[in-house]
Amino acid sequence: MTVKSDKLVIQNIPYSEKGLKSLERISPADRQVILDRNTVYIVNEQSGKQYKVYVGETNNIQKRTLQHLKDKDDVLRQIKDGYLYVIGDSEFQKSMTLDIENELINYFLALPGDVQVLNGRGNPQGSYAGSELKDQIFKETLKELNSREPELFPEYGRVLNSTLFKASPFKTLSDQQKRVKSDILALVSNTIKDDGDSKLITVAGAAGTGKTVLLSSLFYEVATVEFGKQVAGRKLKVAMIVNHDEQRTVYSAITKRLKAAFGEEPVVFKPTEYLNAYMKKQEQFDVVLVDEAHLVWTQGHMAAWTRKHFNMFETENQLKALAKTAKITIAIFDPKQILRADQSWDEDTISDLIHGSDVTYSLTQQYRIQANEQTRDWIDSFVAGDLKPIPHDFKYDLRVFDNAKAMFEAIQMRDNEVGLSRLLATFDWDYKLKRRVDGEPWMVTAGNLVKPWNLQTLGRNKSLAWSEDPVTIDEVGSTFTIQGLDLNYAGVILGPSIKYRDGKIVIDASESHDKNATKTRLDAGLTAEEHLRNALNVLMKRGVHGLYLYAVDEELRKQLRVAGLS
Repeated sequence: MTVKSDKLVIQNIPYSEKGLKSLERISPADRQVILDRNTVYIVNEQSGKQYKVYVGETNNIQKRTLQHLKDKDDVLRQIKDGYLYVIGDSEFQKSMTLDIENELINYFLALPGDVQVLNGRGNPQGSYAGSELKDQIFKETLKELNSREPELFPEYGRVLNSTLFKASPFKTLSDQQKRVKSDILALVSNTIKDDGDSKLITVAGAAGTGKTVLLSSLFYEVATVEFGKQVAGRKLKVAMIVNHDEQRTVYSAITKRLKAAFGEEPVVFKPTEYLNAYMKKQEQFDVVLVDEAHLVWTQGHMAAWTRKHFNMFETENQLKALAKTAKITIAIFDPKQILRADQSWDEDTISDLIHGSDVTYSLTQQYRIQANEQTRDWIDSFVAGDLKPIPHDFKYDLRVFDNAKAMFEAIQMRDNEVGLSRLLATFDWDYKLKRRVDGEPWMVTAGNLVKPWNLQTLGRNKSLAWSEDPVTIDEVGSTFTIQGLDLNYAGVILGPSIKYRDGKIVIDASESHDKNATKTRLDAGLTAEEHLRNALNVLMKRGVHGLYLYAVDEELRKQLRVAGLS
């Protein structure tokens, strides 16, 4: 059956030699688009609620399909009773089909449900003649596919908001990210091939500069069977270290869905879990990647932990302990996102980290906040303590509310419109992961709004990140459920610790309920105020398209209103 738009032709046939012959019977007009030009194709097989999918592109769909069918080592040999979608468009040329192929891999990786993506890699392109039409053709293609098989091809808008989509290792990288990735892969390859000394690589960048996308791309590359065979004649032993359950959920899902490329799945651990496992087995890793390395222990917990385990790692710095377990350690960090005393890196420690690294890189371009420079500067100034007039920005929805319930309703409306919109708050109310003794949830009370803290609502889907779960629209998130993740619109409740006094936005640590942030250290590290400003920075920079603010402090609420009218 053929589905056509003005330029698009899609054929769906059995994935077999017999099915392939049916392409000979299509109309001359469709034949010109399908058989005489570049095409994108999707091989898929359904078993119950499980799917296996493979995306490719070719300039000869008949020849390429026969290669898949006859090659005994082809990854598609595991498809026994599948179907083949062949997608053609009169605008297709090599670069565009490569781009469409890559976009479809991203799409399938992020689908809800149990989907295994059999691809080895994508190949995103840069600018080329006709590239401005790619997005339009891709969306039109998915719309047609959705109309025919909605279970396999859900609406694109639903997929865009997935944390798996945002963290996909197949995302198109910027020129800066590409250069850093290329340099790091060359260093990994040379070090392992030549059996050189162990190396620590650090990549620094502020919130929203694409650190997670780069790390995901590196993780995928070094963990694949193909890369390992090239550099060592075997699959490399790779571990991903993360600090939050939300991030662990995302990376674990990636390793499961891309099992065909990974072979044996690389491990995804929290730092202490990983070090415990290492000490039991004493297995040296080839590559360890550390996401948000600024959150690892620097003292206190680490010192007690090493004493308990017989000082196997003579260090108070968890990152240094991690680096001793691998040939190559790649650490992503942002000192402005240090939130707790046991994570504190003072200026000397940060300097020692950078200068102690074998190689260090910096990411500088802002990708998350889709706002003009004046708006980004306003947010930075607010976090630093200065309240400037709110700039006019047609690209970014920055607004303040006198009424917390009205802000929640606005966030609800945004979530209904575009999804991935949530309330967040500074940690200024009692909260523990377990419910209260009386069985009731821990609550946030801000003006006329009363909502449960994050992770308190019954019926949560633990396979989803907090921000994606539909039930969490009625919760208030914290730094611990949103750090490292995006929202389309963030409604931030500025709790009692954030005040306006004597012309400045001040931090009152006595109002904070985050005991780990307000602890003081005798040796070094950030002050309680610096921790809380960093936490505020994390919350204020979650929204891609908008930031809504409500202040509990009456004077701050008043001054925000004035700033919004300027």
